[in-house]
Amino acid sequence: MKYLLALLLVCAAATGFSQTSTPFIFKDTINHFSIVIPDGWHYGVSARYPGLKVIAYRDSGDTANPAHENLNLNILQKENSSLDKEYDKLISALSAGNDLNVVESGTITINGQPYKWFIDAHQKPAQLSNYVFLTYKEGKTYILTFTTVSESFSKYRSLFHDVAVTLVL
Repeated sequence: MKYLLALLLVCAAATGFSQTSTPFIFKDTINHFSIVIPDGWHYGVSARYPGLKVIAYRDSGDTANPAHENLNLNILQKENSSLDKEYDKLISALSAGNDLNVVESGTITINGQPYKWFIDAHQKPAQLSNYVFLTYKEGKTYILTFTTVSESFSKYRSLFHDVAVTLVL
């Protein structure tokens, strides 16, 4: 996850993104999901990163002080698994880098689907916070990740949550 911000910036540069002037419902009929993209955010998909089914980031409109808020939805094919197994695998994989610092975690039901979530704060390559929602459905693991600089997390936490609960699988 520590390379997530760099990855998103590369994706944005390599992909034609759209911008919404009002909240926009992004619908993916191939992967069968929809999610609301916040007002003023750029959104799109990247052929270079096929696991990421949607990427969105806030446009600050200020080149001297760019926005850091972004989201992505990763969908992984994982036959014969479960929410608990996939959550444990993700935590284990992130812990291997010794940069995982889970500050909060829990469970939530979104549109009838159970999710596990956690908030991760780390220092490298920058002081970032991730708000991650994970679920497992019909042989697929869905990982919805929101990222911002740690000092702004409290400002965007409720927006991240409000967007997460719009995810329909």
